Amino acid sequence: MVETKDGEIDHLVSINGRPITGKEQERENRRIQKLLAHPEEIRKQRASQASDANEERKLLKMLPDAFIYKYDGTQGNQTKLRFQPNPRFRATDRESQVFHHMEGEMYIDPREKHIAEINGRLISPVKFGEGLLGHLEKGGTFLVKQRDVGGGHWEMTYLDVQMNGKALFFKTIAVRQTESDSGFRRLPDGTTASRAGQFLNIQAGQMTSADDVRELANSSVVGDGQ
Repeated sequence: MVETKDGEIDHLVSINGRPITGKEQERENRRIQKLLAHPEEIRKQRASQASDANEERKLLKMLPDAFIYKYDGTQGNQTKLRFQPNPRFRATDRESQVFHHMEGEMYIDPREKHIAEINGRLISPVKFGEGLLGHLEKGGTFLVKQRDVGGGHWEMTYLDVQMNGKALFFKTIAVRQTESDSGFRRLPDGTTASRAGQFLNIQAGQMTSADDVRELANSSVVGDGQ
């Protein structure tokens, strides 16, 4: 994947560890070219991602008030906190209602003053609009990890959501989803979507074996620092 100011471009490189075939490579190239020929599709995708990012930031700002925290030692150079719902917290919208039903652990990088990991679970079912706008069942879990990928730029490196139900407030995050991102490298600021497509085609076209796939998998996410 390559992040650009215009949006994110990705290229499939393998399926279950098997390098894609020549025909699949050609199909991916055509898909990317079609996407680049219709920038409105990239902007639509970026808008959905931006919407979720704004929602995440809004929820993060509520964390200090939404939970009661207890110091639980350290893990490596990180501070561990346990959290549980704050009965005095008043949800301002249906998205923040979930905080009344969640407990878990949080790991803080004290030097960077940044959340490095949140591991949460639902201790009771959640109903949005009496269930008409969505619901999440008790027992669902989520795990989010972040780290400094270079130059003080923090990115999510791992996401694991295992929920039963349906929530309507995230456009690009499913209730059952696992994503692992690694191998961050920085491209020049201002890298265009067109240049990103060329880069991905070159990288994917150079692979000839499963070993090549594994090597690229360790450097598969490229950001431009935007």
